[in-house]
Amino acid sequence: EERIQAVSIATEWGDPKVLTILKQGLKDSDSRVIVIAAKGIQKYKYMTKNLQSSLRPPRNVFLMR
Repeated sequence: EERIQAVSIATEWGDPKVLTILKQGLKDSDSRVIVIAAKGIQKYKYMTKNLQSSLRPPRNVFLMR
């Protein structure tokens, strides 16, 4: 019960520093903790893809110059 609460709080924080907690949650013996941790990591993967695509142009643009 405490592990479920800890992982769900870490998911709601929105800080990339909690990824280590979420990765540990993926290795837990309780399947409910694993599901919550996977959903939390999914949010961070989506956020990083959007940030990376908006910060720099594609690599082939540099080759065309």
